[in-house]
Amino acid sequence: MKEIDLLPIWYRNKRRRQLSCRTQYVILGCVFGAIIFWGFVTAGAVSKAQASFMRAEKKRIEAEKELQAYNLVSGQVRSLREKALIMDSICSKIDVAGVLAEMSFLINDKIVVKSVDIISEKFGQGGKSPTNIVRAGPDKGKSETIFGNVRFRIVLRGIASDVGGVADLICSLEDSDYFCQVIPLFSESKKVKAGGKFEKNVTEITEFEIGCFLQNYKEFSGNN
Repeated sequence: MKEIDLLPIWYRNKRRRQLSCRTQYVILGCVFGAIIFWGFVTAGAVSKAQASFMRAEKKRIEAEKELQAYNLVSGQVRSLREKALIMDSICSKIDVAGVLAEMSFLINDKIVVKSVDIISEKFGQGGKSPTNIVRAGPDKGKSETIFGNVRFRIVLRGIASDVGGVADLICSLEDSDYFCQVIPLFSESKKVKAGGKFEKNVTEITEFEIGCFLQNYKEFSGNN
């Protein structure tokens, strides 16, 4: 027994076309939905990227400001260090009033001081002529000031009632924490007249000159 298809061919073709169109519509709808979904995902990613870029840009601007502030502070620190080095190089590192007060404490009634020279010289200068002199007495001239690390040589001139007074002064200077390398440079006995107009008493005195260094420095050897 054979089945007889009573549907015309054109009807079957039309149904196939309808099914094919529906399938294409469904596929296109899925593709369109996927495109819309991908667009939302991409837009979210782009928005996040833009927000991250804006945050990074803000941090960059803040970092540039901090860098400028750091460079400004660094420049000020360098300037202050340079000024400190200059101040340190021109600082005499000596308390003249303290030195004179210590001398006045050590000098007894048998001593009369005529002059005190405080001479700055570079280390290792030795017996060369002094470069800068501070005089506690008559000023005999000006000299060029030196800078940097220097030591101070003190020359004390005066008269004593006897040689023992000079020796006592030398011992006192050696025992003081202010002075070191105390050396008698000159000593001479002289006779002078003392008294009034009608008195002619002859008194013997000692004129002296003492040299020493101010003990406000330390020397280190190359091995230290």
